Amino acid sequence: MNFKQLFYIIFIFLFISACGSPDKAVENETSIVISLSRDSSEIVLKGIPKDIIDEFKTDTISEKEWHSFFSVFLEPDDPDLRDTQKPLQGSYSVNDSTINFKPSESFKKGESYFVQCYARKIYVAPQDFIRDHHLPSRNSFQEVVFKF
Repeated sequence: MNFKQLFYIIFIFLFISACGSPDKAVENETSIVISLSRDSSEIVLKGIPKDIIDEFKTDTISEKEWHSFFSVFLEPDDPDLRDTQKPLQGSYSVNDSTINFKPSESFKKGESYFVQCYARKIYVAPQDFIRDHHLPSRNSFQEVVFKF
């Protein structure tokens, strides 16, 4: 066997191992989407399972509890002060498939705001915990920045 044949064999072996079967798709993982409403007056959270939306509708949730799940902040001029920002005050509403946040004071033109949702991965069924072998990190969050 010459060097060229050995090279081709190694190349084919690496190609086959790299093209192995893809990981099974996670059926119950939820992708959360954060966007603006059509009139840019509210922040909209989409992609939350219906049963969780229904639970939010039936529970009375305080603003502090909402902030622990979904918060909107004014982007400071100094990036070092970002962690000291307090969440904007406003109202949360739960619709058929979305959660909306409307600030007490309208978003200001020329300002930037950042939104954090502290549930990057929402588990839908108990077997999701078993499959992943751990709970999602409490520090994991999804963040989006909007400039008005």
